[in-house]
Amino acid sequence: NTTDGHDANAAAISNGSQQSTMNITTPPSSSSLFAAQTRTISSRRQCLMLNIGGLFVIDVLGVYQVRSGLGLFAKRYSTKDWGGAYLVYIAGLILLIVIG
Repeated sequence: NTTDGHDANAAAISNGSQQSTMNITTPPSSSSLFAAQTRTISSRRQCLMLNIGGLFVIDVLGVYQVRSGLGLFAKRYSTKDWGGAYLVYIAGLILLIVIG
């Protein structure tokens, strides 16, 4: 008994009745070497993959912008370029996230 149409749509989507899918062909399995298998990816999974990819691109562009900004600052004011240290710091953070 929901009075809001959005709640009904959310319930229908969570039940999978309005779920769009995308077919992906996978390599043949060992049981049937010549028959390709297909599996479906839900729209929720597609959205998640798109968001993760977009965030990765934004992060890489942000690191590039900070690195180049530190280099431009060093050139403009004749100081030490800390861009390399920044890249080492970012690499350390990535390793900490991946390993830890």
